[in-house]
Amino acid sequence: MEAEWRKAMFRFILNNIGQLDQDEFDSWVDDDFDLAPLLAPFLKTMSVHRDRILAEMHQMFPAEVFDRFKVEHPEIAIDSADKVIFKIGKELEAIKSIVSSL
Repeated sequence: MEAEWRKAMFRFILNNIGQLDQDEFDSWVDDDFDLAPLLAPFLKTMSVHRDRILAEMHQMFPAEVFDRFKVEHPEIAIDSADKVIFKIGKELEAIKSIVSSL
């Protein structure tokens, strides 16, 4: 069951980043907007699973999410891997903050 939660959280993050087209992705990386606030309404519906979500989120590493994203979305041009990894890290922290407050 634990592995399923981990897969589900990765899929949730990857699917939401993966919905961005190139221009949106570039704007997101440039900090023009954040995904976490947009995901808050859904995360609130998952409040009953708060502890499980937090446990899995604490085991997610930005570089690991980035590596999976690159494999799944080779069509997205990435100028700076470090910048994308940093942005993913910010989003993961923001999501954890939202879930912690539930």
